[in-house]
Amino acid sequence: MPKTLRPEIARALHYIAEHLHQPLTVADVAKVTHLSEYHFHRQFHALVGEPLGRYVTRRRLELAALRLAYEPDRSITEIALESGYSSSSNFSKAFSAYFGCSPSQVRTPVEALPSAPVAAPHALPVPSLTWRDLAGPSSGC
Repeated sequence: MPKTLRPEIARALHYIAEHLHQPLTVADVAKVTHLSEYHFHRQFHALVGEPLGRYVTRRRLELAALRLAYEPDRSITEIALESGYSSSSNFSKAFSAYFGCSPSQVRTPVEALPSAPVAAPHALPVPSLTWRDLAGPSSGC
């Protein structure tokens, strides 16, 4: 049976998305949901599948990865600070641990991506991808 998203958790996810650039605590997010911190954290983990802290970190890193790839005019340090990290060094460690490559490797142009087979859109599987999958074997990322 699929898990249904409670309105309180939906409000929390919206609040988190709008405030990713700020420090977030369980207390901050629980207040928005009008639940106790304990009950909110239990419900969040049960319905989202990961604790609040891990979810926030993952969302920040994924957003930073998009910024690195699509906003080349911005520095890595600027993106790191905007993502809530105190330094580009801390950001690089977290980014490398999550994606398996450094932020600067994301910025390195890829020589040639492997060609994808042509198939009907409904026949294509939806895999879980990492930067290594997207960049191909030649980039090291």
